[in-house]
Amino acid sequence: MLVNGNPHLLRTAFQNIIENACKFSEDSRAEVELVCEPGELRVQVTDRGPGIEKKDIDNVFQPFFRTDATSKVKGYGVGLSLSQRIISIHKGKISIESTPGSGTCITVLLPPARGF
Repeated sequence: MLVNGNPHLLRTAFQNIIENACKFSEDSRAEVELVCEPGELRVQVTDRGPGIEKKDIDNVFQPFFRTDATSKVKGYGVGLSLSQRIISIHKGKISIESTPGSGTCITVLLPPARGF
């Protein structure tokens, strides 16, 4: 699995996503799945946290946005907005699926390096 890009920025993006998942997961763990498909590389990070209300999903990528459920957890609300920007710079996409009370799954799609 190879991606053309800045390794430091990509590390920062994935570190933010995975740390958030661990921080909000009840057992402080996250499941990370890597999938290589024709034309795209997919990374899914799933937690077992409180989930995100539908009304808040569209705002989680806004800088400094914090949901009511995250107000008790240390942070500033910049990690996901920064991660989204980094993924976008690398011609990728990031999305969130969440069910309140059942956790959250963040999916990152990136184009593979040429020749792979």
